Amino acid sequence: MSEASPSEDDIMLPTVGCFVCCPLCTAAMFYSSQAFEIRSNKPPSDHLLLAILAYLLCCPLGTAALYYSSQTRSHNRRNERTLAVKTSHKVFSFAVSAIVLGCIIILLTMSVFLTVLLKR
Repeated sequence: MSEASPSEDDIMLPTVGCFVCCPLCTAAMFYSSQAFEIRSNKPPSDHLLLAILAYLLCCPLGTAALYYSSQTRSHNRRNERTLAVKTSHKVFSFAVSAIVLGCIIILLTMSVFLTVLLKR
């Protein structure tokens, strides 16, 4: 009995963890992605909604995320998969960094205002 070899769609791609470093505060964040994203049939995500949220929370890093998001979209249109994967990871790292930094700034601002209001 011979077993049929699995097609490329049936192969389970392993999930690996990646550390993303925040360019401003050098904090490391952990996220998982598929190791062989280039081989999958689906084009890499441009993370546009994540980049927009990042822009609203932290404008400088959010602007970089929006820029790389548009680059990812253009690389996907031109079928440049390796460049699209690289810029997609940059979008994700800038967006997550901006969201974390924006949330920290908001929480610090709220705590300062609350301490000032409570002292009165």
